[in-house]
Amino acid sequence: MTHTDAVMTGEVVSLRAHDGHVLSAYQARPDKPPRGGLVLLQEIFGVTGHIRRVCDGYAAQGYHVVAPALFDRVRPGIELGYSKEMGPSAATCAASCRGTRYSPMSSPQKHN
Repeated sequence: MTHTDAVMTGEVVSLRAHDGHVLSAYQARPDKPPRGGLVLLQEIFGVTGHIRRVCDGYAAQGYHVVAPALFDRVRPGIELGYSKEMGPSAATCAASCRGTRYSPMSSPQKHN
């Protein structure tokens, strides 16, 4: 069986940040002792099915993989689609994470 034939399934776990914030993460573990560990960073769309499949693929190759939900502080559980219409939602979420406001007609503005 090659790594592409293996079907890995991970699980959603909770992580605690240094400041006490609890965020979710997708974790996939290999069937054997891990050959290493990876932190897989999400795209702007959140921890999507694609990101989970990438984690599962690396786990099938022997890696322990964790993909933290980086937008959980702003919008827990967000999972946006890849359509053109989702662009403004993704940009708004990303801007909120860095403390700015998104406006398609202007530069980001700092929150007060």
